[in-house]
Amino acid sequence: MQKTECFKKILTTGYLKNLTSDRNLQISDAALPGLQFRYSARTGRKVFYLQYRVRGTKRQRHMRLGTLVEFSLNDIRAKAVDMKKDIFAGTDPQVAQRDRIRETAAREARRKRLKELFPVFMDKHCRENNREGTYRTNASLMRIHITPILGDKFIEDIDLGTIQDAYDKIKNNKTIAAADHVMRLMSTFLNWCEKYNHRQINTNPCRLVQKAKSQKFKYQVLDLDGYKRLFAALDDALDIGNYSPQTILAVKAIALTGCRSGEITNLEHD
Repeated sequence: MQKTECFKKILTTGYLKNLTSDRNLQISDAALPGLQFRYSARTGRKVFYLQYRVRGTKRQRHMRLGTLVEFSLNDIRAKAVDMKKDIFAGTDPQVAQRDRIRETAAREARRKRLKELFPVFMDKHCRENNREGTYRTNASLMRIHITPILGDKFIEDIDLGTIQDAYDKIKNNKTIAAADHVMRLMSTFLNWCEKYNHRQINTNPCRLVQKAKSQKFKYQVLDLDGYKRLFAALDDALDIGNYSPQTILAVKAIALTGCRSGEITNLEHD
């Protein structure tokens, strides 16, 4: 087993960076008791440790602080000073670190992705509070827009930038109306997530989304020539095949009869 040389020295950055040796070295920082620098002759690794003993115990402990690649010497010393304050107060930094790791792991385990929670929201909230038609529309928005764009996002990570990008993508690929509808549904969903502790209260970013203004259409009464051009356009759309034939036929039925859609759908054979 290779011998380790131990000695004290006031450490400097230049000395540590240029340090090489054919033996393992352990150097205690004379400027800060308990701070140790260890050099491995085999690997060349240079690591800082803090040697300490918690008040009321006899066991000496060593805790890794980091390397010069990760931190500067001043950062290492500041970190050691903060830890020594905790040790003086009776806190074992190793125990505190293990507790933080466990808490982080537990928090990560509780984190949910949007695609995991949105079906639960649809079942618990929308099924209870929406009319059947509204529920089907929301389910379509979830399937077509929300899940493909935001499905892999963690609920806690959905911020204003994420929501704004999703809104702009739907607006550019579909319509402003579709994007606005998705935002209303997302806002309700995130409020529901806050209620069930899946994200912090009052963090819903949907109200801050910069929305586009819909173009205002000027309605006019069609004359005979206008009706001819309307039916010619509908026939062309039907021939192209890229549009819903049910919608085209519905527009024709309304134009020919002058009835509201409800008046037509509620008709019965006499």
